[in-house]
Amino acid sequence: MENRAFWVAQARKVHTDELSWQELADLLEVVRNSMAELEESEPEDMESEAYEAWSERHELLEDLADDILDRLDQGAPEA
Repeated sequence: MENRAFWVAQARKVHTDELSWQELADLLEVVRNSMAELEESEPEDMESEAYEAWSERHELLEDLADDILDRLDQGAPEA
């Protein structure tokens, strides 16, 4: 869980245009793992404050994953 919290905090600071292709690929793996961990703890009550906080973290990670995928699609690593 600490890993997820760390990456949620870091997701707010990441500028994907400053990372190499390999760094992006590595970060995508971490983000996807963090999303999977987060999904395991999804609150049942969709009207609760806990769900709202969970949803915010999940959306942040989804947005970061989308940004990373966009950057990865721009080109493969140079040899």
